[in-house]
Amino acid sequence: MDSYISKKFVRFLVFIYSVFIFPLTSLSAFAVDGKKYEHQSQKKFLENKESSEDNLSDKENEKAGLIAQNIQTVSNVLSSSPSQLAEQAKSYALGKINSTVNGEAQKWLSQFGTAKINFSMDRKGKLDNGSLDLLLPLYDNKSDWLFFSQLGYRNKDSRHTLNLGFGGRYFTPSWMYGLNSFYDFDVTGNNKRIGLGGEAWTDYAKFSANTYWRVSDWHDSPHEKGWEERPANGFDIIGEFFLPAYPNIGGKLAYEQYFGDKVALFDRDTKQKDPSLARFGVNYTPVPLVTMGVDYKLGSGGHSETLFQTNFNYRFGVPFEAQLAPDSVASMRTLAGSRHDLVERNNQIVLDYRKKGEKEVLLNIQQQNITGYSYQRWDPIHATVTPKDAKLLWQINDSFSKNNGEITDGVNPIRLTLPKYDTDPKANNTYKLSFTAQDSNGNESKPSSITVTVEPFVLKGDVTKTQVKTNEPGEVAYKFLATITHGTKDNDALANLKVNNLQWSVDDVNSKEVKWTKGSDTTNGLGQLEATLSSTKPLKDVKVYLAMDGMRQKEIANNLDFSKEVESEYKVEVNTADSSPMEVGKGNGYTFTATIRDAANNLLKEKDVKVKWSVKNGLPHGVSWKKVKETDKTDANGQISATLVSEEAAQGIIVEVTIDGAKTASTADPVDFVKDKAKDITWNIPPEGKVYSAVYNQEQKIIVTIPNSSNVDFQQGHNHKFTNAEQYPGLKLDSGSPETVGLGKQITFTITSTQITEKEAIELTLTETGGNKVTIKSPPISFKAGLNDLKIFSFKVDNPGHQPNREYIANGQDKVRLKIEIRKGEDNSTARNISIDPSQIQWIANFDKSLKDKFNFTLESPTTNGVGLLYADLVTKAAIENGVRVSVKIPTSSSEGGKEVTLDDNQRINFEPVPKLAMFRVFNKDAPDIYQDFDINSNGPSNVFNSLQARLLKENGERLPDAGENFKVTYSGDVGTIVDSSKLINSESGLISFDMTPSTRGTRSALTEQTFKARIVNKSTREVTAYEYHWKPIRWFLMMGVNKEAKKQQKDAYCQSSNYLKDVKNIHVWNYDKRGDRDTLVNEFENLPKWGFFKVPVAGNTPSDKSIMNVLNIDTDKFEALNISTLQTQDTNDSTPVFCLFRD
Repeated sequence: MDSYISKKFVRFLVFIYSVFIFPLTSLSAFAVDGKKYEHQSQKKFLENKESSEDNLSDKENEKAGLIAQNIQTVSNVLSSSPSQLAEQAKSYALGKINSTVNGEAQKWLSQFGTAKINFSMDRKGKLDNGSLDLLLPLYDNKSDWLFFSQLGYRNKDSRHTLNLGFGGRYFTPSWMYGLNSFYDFDVTGNNKRIGLGGEAWTDYAKFSANTYWRVSDWHDSPHEKGWEERPANGFDIIGEFFLPAYPNIGGKLAYEQYFGDKVALFDRDTKQKDPSLARFGVNYTPVPLVTMGVDYKLGSGGHSETLFQTNFNYRFGVPFEAQLAPDSVASMRTLAGSRHDLVERNNQIVLDYRKKGEKEVLLNIQQQNITGYSYQRWDPIHATVTPKDAKLLWQINDSFSKNNGEITDGVNPIRLTLPKYDTDPKANNTYKLSFTAQDSNGNESKPSSITVTVEPFVLKGDVTKTQVKTNEPGEVAYKFLATITHGTKDNDALANLKVNNLQWSVDDVNSKEVKWTKGSDTTNGLGQLEATLSSTKPLKDVKVYLAMDGMRQKEIANNLDFSKEVESEYKVEVNTADSSPMEVGKGNGYTFTATIRDAANNLLKEKDVKVKWSVKNGLPHGVSWKKVKETDKTDANGQISATLVSEEAAQGIIVEVTIDGAKTASTADPVDFVKDKAKDITWNIPPEGKVYSAVYNQEQKIIVTIPNSSNVDFQQGHNHKFTNAEQYPGLKLDSGSPETVGLGKQITFTITSTQITEKEAIELTLTETGGNKVTIKSPPISFKAGLNDLKIFSFKVDNPGHQPNREYIANGQDKVRLKIEIRKGEDNSTARNISIDPSQIQWIANFDKSLKDKFNFTLESPTTNGVGLLYADLVTKAAIENGVRVSVKIPTSSSEGGKEVTLDDNQRINFEPVPKLAMFRVFNKDAPDIYQDFDINSNGPSNVFNSLQARLLKENGERLPDAGENFKVTYSGDVGTIVDSSKLINSESGLISFDMTPSTRGTRSALTEQTFKARIVNKSTREVTAYEYHWKPIRWFLMMGVNKEAKKQQKDAYCQSSNYLKDVKNIHVWNYDKRGDRDTLVNEFENLPKWGFFKVPVAGNTPSDKSIMNVLNIDTDKFEALNISTLQTQDTNDSTPVFCLFRD
């Protein structure tokens, strides 16, 4: 009875509302946004009635018709069942709420600019697929220019997305052209992308195109557990069209595509590779404020989607009454009416997904286009691959291999040998080589290609033809030089090129009457092939051809005449720049230059010619040629040169030169070699090998005797200096006046030096009687370091570029710069430019005598500088505990002897040892005899588990010394925020453990490269030695304990130990028995039970104290018992081993 009364009462309220209130309510309030997928049912909330075809002008008739229509609707409602009535009431209420929310929000936003709002509430009362967009004009001159910004917010699939854009539009009388850029930010998933778009609009039509580019990379997906996500790159093209006759009706055509391996274009459960879709839409706009439409999406893979939507569009600056007037719709479709319309684009970020742990294999070949010639060995082509150990694979190109092209497989960089050029006119000599990169798991990158184009060999210009002489009487010969290049003659000549199937030939008629003298089938340094054709027959109009692999036969000459010999086409002139007399015995000579021209009087530039230099009537005694070649190459001026020298006097020498059989050319003027007038001058310098000592205030006397026969005018004075005086500031030279002795003059020189000198000569410049200047040199004079009265004033470390807190490295190269200030003992003045014998300097350091050879002191210069400083470098290959204290002692002539001086403030110099690479031994902690050694560079093991322990070994496999009476030994590991390997290694014993417990899981489970270190101090010598091993783990197998109910194989009875792993990061699925890759568990450890892999503690007494278990996958939400009765167990009498398998 109560239900009956309630039903009647509800129907009564609906009737009252329909008759009195419903006519005043906008029908659009019933439109509810939603979406409909194919093969899913969607219930209609309201049956739309056809509008009257006639426009009633009478308001009363219009109102009466509306009431009648609503009464009919109410009658349908009242005739409905209770469940239908409840459904209709709910739908009506939702429509009313959405309409109210949209309307109020629309009014509030209207004060800012053009607004488009869509708040859609589903039947559960949740806001989903809501959006808000706002266009704000920044500059609008109301004619041709508009600049704007556009803001957007949307909530779809539980993601909040913000959009910020800027754009500009240019208007002509018929069209609008626009550009825009957007920044999209998915706040929920922290995804970011940018978009660039273009617009072209006209009356009743709009065209838009957009591109989307991600600016954020892979990261954990907030909604897809075990997956990573990032924005997908893509584009779309959109067209909107309206009927001019009935502008309320519009249509939309769009195409969009996104790129990625697992792109969710439709929803998260539908992931596709490079998906695309086409969109077809129809919309109806009863008044400018409201648009209702339906879109149908048809995508790749057979996916489709239907969308029903209602949008509210507020147009800034347009009166609100006009936005509710149906007659205003037509103006919206014109170019002027759509001036402030929103940009058409996909504001929702489309995402690309990948499973966690998958790393994208990437390949980028730096050089993608190659153009070369037959059999060319191309320089290595470098490819960037990720990961770095991925190998390169290429898809075999049959035609490339058929024509003898070669390529290395699996090697980076790529090495290519280009195939032979196919001379068949129909052949294609362009090859596309496709490459992929493959990682150790078999994953491959997207293909990348190299386009190889092989060009034919061509002649670089005309072939050079020269008639040459032979030794055969009556024989006429021609020499050919063909310069080879490829592609076009403008390319560089191919020097030192090996040519295959080289063929020089003549026309068949004359082939038996000629003789070929062929050169090498490899081009010379100028890229030339050479051959000589000769004949004793008077042939005429002979044609010559050249062919080779990669070049069709080509005619290179067609008018050869063998009927008579012709004279050389070369013209030669020879001269010397200076023909004045030259003194002998000083290494000087005359340089002669021959200028060569061809028959047309053009310079013969950069050509190889046969040359013969000679002297008319033969070479005089003591005269010889220098730098002469039988075959020479002319320079850019068409010249070659040679030098004539002499050790004895000779007069009237005429030089001649003959070029390739041309007439002999000779110099116009003869040249003369004359005797050295200074040859009789003598110096009283000690014999060769005598060296003076460099001691300050100690003088040396040198006398030169000049005979009268030298014709020197001493009245003109003389000049003197050392040859390289500027290099020796401590070397002084003074001269006395000439004195008459016998039949000549003597000059006495006084020399003092405080520094070591090389063999230096005194240069004495005199004036001859005729006024000519002549310079003579003394025999060499040398000084060695002498014994001076010196002392050390200070001794310091002087390394300006060395960081204060950085220790020096004991690698034999890291230098410690030592500064020693030297002063004179007699007056404590600065000892400038004084040399000290390095072998007499004593270096004293507090290291063991057995380490002496590992320390090296080297003076930068044995001579003090201008402020009395010496600098020395100390390097060592031995590190000493607590550093090295250094002292120095220099030689001195002081009667008190030199004193040993220690570094200021007794400073110690600390050296850090260079770590040696250690071997790594892993073993079963319960059975140490079960072990495996990893070499110094192997970085293994890749897999570790609870029963393993390890220690460092020397590079030869010996154990490191134990701490005790002879050695101090400490061990350590990396210390960092991600992983602290120092907690894995015992600092005293060096024992490394890989056991995992709940208390240590946070610091030991990060799979990053880690370094274990050992530092050993020899207590006897104090020498420090270091060892280290770089470990790169890939998988850490976590072994968890089980409880006593495990044998019952019940999910909830055991496996609770998985709770320990809930906050462990980056733990991936891995089957322990997976095979194939070199670094898998079973490849590294062949007999897993022997290694104790399956032994874990069991709480309680049942089934035993020891059983076996393997955690293959960490997923605390999914458990499944696994019974492997065939697996051999150890240390247990149970017939059924216990496993706990966590699975996806």
